Amino acid sequence: MFLLAAILPVALLSSCAVNQGNTSIQDFGRFAELERGKSTKRDVYKGFGQPHDVNYASQDSQWTFYNTQSTMSAASFIPFVGLVAGGLNNQITTADFFFSKKGVLQRYSTS
Repeated sequence: MFLLAAILPVALLSSCAVNQGNTSIQDFGRFAELERGKSTKRDVYKGFGQPHDVNYASQDSQWTFYNTQSTMSAASFIPFVGLVAGGLNNQITTADFFFSKKGVLQRYSTS
């Protein structure tokens, strides 16, 4: 009985996740709507929103979007063990869009 009372809260709380950043970069259907050499900055903005970072190298530009999904490790809720083995599990996704000096999409990458 005590074991069930200890496991139940851990199972319920370990499934909680926190998303930070732009969740639209995890929707790969949005990437399919873009066409290299034809899509513009406006098209990318319409599909993904405001970029987190904008970098300029000579005349070209790069937009970067981030998303972080954090979940609590189940070991965090075990007394004493959680002090050593507990913590967060983070999954970080980035999407980079590269544009020509005229604002036309040249390529994109995700990681």
